[in-house]
Amino acid sequence: MKTVLDENNVSVHLWCDEDTPVLTPEGLYFNDNLDDPLLTDSNAQIVENVTPPEDWYGRKYCYVDGQWEINPNDPTVNI
Repeated sequence: MKTVLDENNVSVHLWCDEDTPVLTPEGLYFNDNLDDPLLTDSNAQIVENVTPPEDWYGRKYCYVDGQWEINPNDPTVNI
């Protein structure tokens, strides 16, 4: 799988290996469509070959040094 991390290593999106997301100066593109203009090639990165936690959802986890960690800034974690 692939994930895109924001500048704080927060996993925002997740894709299958065969998908081809692309970060550009204008934003994150998926299938030639602008998917997220806030994630650009200057503030985000795509990481391949990840195995996400079963309960993954966007912004719940950070991916740091090859390890998944609960995102302490996810407001749903402390409900």
